[in-house]
Amino acid sequence: GCADPRCGRTRALSLLLDSGAAAAAADRSGWTALHHAAARDRVAPIGLLLAAGADASAVARGGLTPLMLAAHSAGRGAEGVKLLRAAGARADATDELGLTAVHAAAAGGAEQALHELLRAAPPSAARQPDLAGRTPLHFAAASGSAPCVKALLAAGAAPAAASAIGWTALHEAANASQPAAAAALLAAGAESTAAAAGGATPLHLAVERVGVGVGGCRCKWCRRRRSRQLRTLRTLLSELNGGADQGTAAGTTPAHIAAAHDSVAALRLLRARRSPLWRRDASGRTPLDVAREARRGASRFVQRLLLLGQPAPT
Repeated sequence: GCADPRCGRTRALSLLLDSGAAAAAADRSGWTALHHAAARDRVAPIGLLLAAGADASAVARGGLTPLMLAAHSAGRGAEGVKLLRAAGARADATDELGLTAVHAAAAGGAEQALHELLRAAPPSAARQPDLAGRTPLHFAAASGSAPCVKALLAAGAAPAAASAIGWTALHEAANASQPAAAAALLAAGAESTAAAAGGATPLHLAVERVGVGVGGCRCKWCRRRRSRQLRTLRTLLSELNGGADQGTAAGTTPAHIAAAHDSVAALRLLRARRSPLWRRDASGRTPLDVAREARRGASRFVQRLLLLGQPAPT
């Protein structure tokens, strides 16, 4: 964030404060100037406002504090977070959803801010769930920040901790197609076959992401997203010791999901890991049946892959 006191906006703020502007004034949402400066990681204005008497712990609508906003927007630095902490901002304050500044830093992938907050927060901060049961590790995994994932694990976060819907941090990484975060979690003992409500595993979610794809878009951003989708699935499969044919409550396996999306890429990766491609779901349907029932029907490539995986008649 901007830390240059010569910045035009910072100089304008200084003039307003010197002219008697109220540093604690809030808008209709309860946001003070300090909230706005923190949300944009404007380090110099944060310092000016604090020096002028702004409340470092001011609570806006929804329970948002400047520290939560600064933690989320900190990027590679942590100067704004340090200034607010020095002014008395509490690292363990929660908003109306049960989120803390530690959750915010993890969601923003702000490694330095996260380290600063973990040093200041209670030992349980790395494991504290929000009202939906999500710990900071869930948010770090979804953001894709492997350094944040490792920092939280080192601080005592549990890879197996599940949210209210049964999702672990690895589910979040798989759903968001974050291969580096997934690799860090697997190295810490996370299970790629952990079942959430309904039986979905991280592997199911990763196959779903590959199947959905990027709609055929070839822009730079979508090519990168496609690469992440495939690398995430490869990462989960590379650490898999059985369970590639694990079904949900409806008996849906990863192969059923790949077939439903007519995804050659997902089926090839599953077949390369010797995943059974002919298992029936609770309705008695094989992946090939699911592919044929799809809106456009199964492509000849998917049919060929599935038929190659058909067990020999007995």
